[in-house]
Amino acid sequence: MNRARRTMFARRAFAGVVALAVPALALAAPEDADPIAKYLADLSPGAVSAGEMLGLSSSAISNLQAPKDFVAALQALSSGSGKAGFGLSFTPARTRFAPVSISDYRQSTGSRLWAGTTFSYAQNVNTQGGVDYKQEAMALHLAMYLDKADDPALAGYEGFAKCTQLSKMAFDLAARQNQIFLELMKQPGVDLDQANLQAKQRAEKEQAFSEQAAPVYKACVSDAVDRAKAKWNASQVGLTVGQGWIQGPDAGAPRLSLGRSASLALALGPNPDSLVNVTVRSTRQALDVSTIATTPDYKNSTLVAARWTYRALQAQDLYALAEISNAKGSSTGVSNSTFKSALGIDKRLSEGLWLELRVGRNRTADGKADQTTTLLNLKLSPGASSTLTGK
Repeated sequence: MNRARRTMFARRAFAGVVALAVPALALAAPEDADPIAKYLADLSPGAVSAGEMLGLSSSAISNLQAPKDFVAALQALSSGSGKAGFGLSFTPARTRFAPVSISDYRQSTGSRLWAGTTFSYAQNVNTQGGVDYKQEAMALHLAMYLDKADDPALAGYEGFAKCTQLSKMAFDLAARQNQIFLELMKQPGVDLDQANLQAKQRAEKEQAFSEQAAPVYKACVSDAVDRAKAKWNASQVGLTVGQGWIQGPDAGAPRLSLGRSASLALALGPNPDSLVNVTVRSTRQALDVSTIATTPDYKNSTLVAARWTYRALQAQDLYALAEISNAKGSSTGVSNSTFKSALGIDKRLSEGLWLELRVGRNRTADGKADQTTTLLNLKLSPGASSTLTGK
């Protein structure tokens, strides 16, 4: 083979590799070694347990939602005493740092528990008597689906597995031609021009099968996404433990405890369009923030709350919510800001970006009267751009 022919072959081979790589990535079939992170589902805003402890949501509900790898929450508006808040949550098993494979998730209870383990941090500012106090909290959240098959990631994986053969048939013509060309060039004594011609002819003959398989493959992928979306309200049980602190603005101001909190939560889906959450939260040694400037007083409290969520649109980008709790005026600490009753919506603004709006009745910071509080939170989850977005 002369130099010109070798150069031409090298260029075509390189082009073939590149052309093959793109469709291979797009149509790659699911494998048991795939991490759960590959199948993240953007079905809800996501939870930041530490933020719930500080009252960023003014709710006693421990959110049990489709787990995400990372969630950042920003309190954009609050008409209560808490303001300028943000929170972060991190689920290691659903990231590339400490991933759990689909195979391990299906076979191991320990892997499923790790896949539902989330660490979170939050902070905000609580204004008392004209003084801004910094509040912080950290929490550990454990959640498990009552049926492992209800995890949207696993439902999506099993749906995609059915598309494997179709993905091989629904090829790109140019990519398939290059693939055949490279296979022919591995054979001894094959002429370059002859191999190119044969590759073109064979690819064109197979094109009819590809054209038939392509729409079926797309329908299969759409069905896999729908399988995952159908699990948005799957039954789960969760446990959250954490602690919060508050500190004044003065140098050397003491860092006081907002209490140690433990929550037990249950989520049930009575029908395809509804989700019911029930949470019991116990807080011990919680500071009554109205006494922080005098003699700090600590008390215990137990909150019970229930929330009903309705899927307003089949696209699953708008939910309506209503919740109630047993929060009383005698409650102390952050729990004093908890909604007695509230209405709200969760709206997906774009892929991975959600808005949470709540309007409800709770107690004032001093516990002397009821007030109407409006909250507006934004939640961002970069990992939501995944296989299960359906895009």
